[in-house]
Amino acid sequence: MALKLYIASIEEKEKIYNALIEYSKELKQFQEHTSREIASEKYFDDYWTESQRFPIVVYDDDKLIGFCLLRSEKNYYSIAEFYIKPKFRRFGYGTKLLNFTLEFCKRRGIHSSIIAISLVKNIRANDFWIVNGFIRYKEVFLENERYNCNLKELI
Repeated sequence: MALKLYIASIEEKEKIYNALIEYSKELKQFQEHTSREIASEKYFDDYWTESQRFPIVVYDDDKLIGFCLLRSEKNYYSIAEFYIKPKFRRFGYGTKLLNFTLEFCKRRGIHSSIIAISLVKNIRANDFWIVNGFIRYKEVFLENERYNCNLKELI
């Protein structure tokens, strides 16, 4: 096993898009309004054209096992989407992807905090953020869905 984490190239866009579709289907079980897409395609292309968006990937050898879509907002970093394929969960890959993302943010040095939102009903995701040092900052409503807004200071 050779784990690789890095900012994705344009050549990987289709692989990440396919994983994003898998992720969207999985999240439907946690939605209150399943007619709405959560892992929106609306901004996906922007991760390869805008300087404040970063598609981060994790590979096991040559197999994509997860991604993090990170963006730099006005006052903080925001994890827009975070996904590890189900058969690769509970092995620490999510934490490794998160740690890589946090180090990337710290090296950039622009903001002092990062947020990640997760559907209120997605207990495993909510636990993941807390176990990894985030605090539950508040609950927010976005497009008729309830999310926990999780915050971490970048020290």
